[in-house]
Amino acid sequence: MSTIPLNINYQSVTKKISINKTDPISKVIVKSLEIFKINSSLYSGSLLHNNKILDDSLPIRFTDLVNNSKLIFKIKKLDMNKEVNVKFIIENNSPKIEKINISKNLLELIEKFNVDKSRSSQLRIFNLTINSSDYEHTQLSSIIGDVGNVVIRLNYLKSDNEIMKLKKEQEDINKLQIEQNRIRMEEEKKRNEERREKELLEGREKELVERKREIEQKEKEQDIEMKDEDDATIKSDKTVDMKDEGNQPTENEEGMKLFIPSNKDPHTHTYENPDNDYEMNVDTLKIYQNSIRSSGKRLKKNKDTTRNISKYNIRIKFPDGSILQLNFTENVKDIKFGQLIKKIDELLYPQFLNHYSLKFGHPPFKKIDLSFKNNTEYLYKIPDFQNERIVLIWELNKKDLNGPFIKQDFENLIIKDSSQLPEIVLEQNRGNEESKAIEHKKTEVDENKTKSKSKVPKWFKMK
Repeated sequence: MSTIPLNINYQSVTKKISINKTDPISKVIVKSLEIFKINSSLYSGSLLHNNKILDDSLPIRFTDLVNNSKLIFKIKKLDMNKEVNVKFIIENNSPKIEKINISKNLLELIEKFNVDKSRSSQLRIFNLTINSSDYEHTQLSSIIGDVGNVVIRLNYLKSDNEIMKLKKEQEDINKLQIEQNRIRMEEEKKRNEERREKELLEGREKELVERKREIEQKEKEQDIEMKDEDDATIKSDKTVDMKDEGNQPTENEEGMKLFIPSNKDPHTHTYENPDNDYEMNVDTLKIYQNSIRSSGKRLKKNKDTTRNISKYNIRIKFPDGSILQLNFTENVKDIKFGQLIKKIDELLYPQFLNHYSLKFGHPPFKKIDLSFKNNTEYLYKIPDFQNERIVLIWELNKKDLNGPFIKQDFENLIIKDSSQLPEIVLEQNRGNEESKAIEHKKTEVDENKTKSKSKVPKWFKMK
């Protein structure tokens, strides 16, 4: 509560008053003089609580008074000839000290200190505020009582014109600040646009230099191959050995590569295995029978199905024929599924974000769950990521959007022609198949002799 009720007892008569807690005791004394109809110009008062005199300059909230506290009011006649030391302070000016008779009113008091009476003002004595309209009717003794020293502060009130002037000045300052902020934001926006344009130009120049370097390197390699046919043959043999060791030769260095379909030779010959590679002989029948038998047996589930993955080579095939290759060779155990998706999103143009799906590039082409629950899963712990070489298919959910899909100016992205894919290079360096035709025919005749004896053995019976 902001007010407090007090019981004032004077000469066995008790009256109740309510007063703000922020007001000083001196205001309670003034109010007590009023309710008991005592001339404040001739008498001063004091208040006692628990037989102790209360300091009249102290605010009520700093005393131990509570609701309905009982106070004893005592008065004594003022010595109207008494003078008190008045320390008078006008706003921010230096204080002046004079001896003033307590019988003087406040108007006479300010005249003593040469105050401009034409201007509206306020006097603050203790915690009381008196307006200039009440100066003439307020005696100093009625406020300060029987004290020997008092501090009085005077503040000039602003006129309506001055208030309007200050308001206008403040509005002008606000407008100036708004204009300065607008100019600063425009300059910042301009600097950002210039920086983006500069980065874009630098990226394009870097891309042109890189493409030029790749073309020169490719031409240089072609010249070397044409000059030295023997070196090409050695290279072909080494490439065939690589094919025997793994399914696809891939580059293991850390980084990102984008293979773009070549437009130079749309009729590029693709190697196809001869028909006899697909004919079944006795050995393949045995393998087939064993696989059928083993498929019906229940296998014990291993508690730990994770493999020891040392690197990841992930290829993502896009609808426009481009292939994105992501190589991870360091800290493979720390790579999470969310980091892989984030890397793909960084390389995509903004219009394709959240509008695509991923599935594995082998039957049954299982669709990958791209929800947030998988983001914290480590790749090597996900059952479908137990191979170091993984092929994914990127599909667009919105049919009205078209490629290209990958930002070709992305930093550290190496762009290559699809003819430089390791498997295509392998096919191009297989050598002349016609030179092996005679050998192939001899082998075919031998196999036909074996097949003529028994195409399907007697032991091949399904149980």
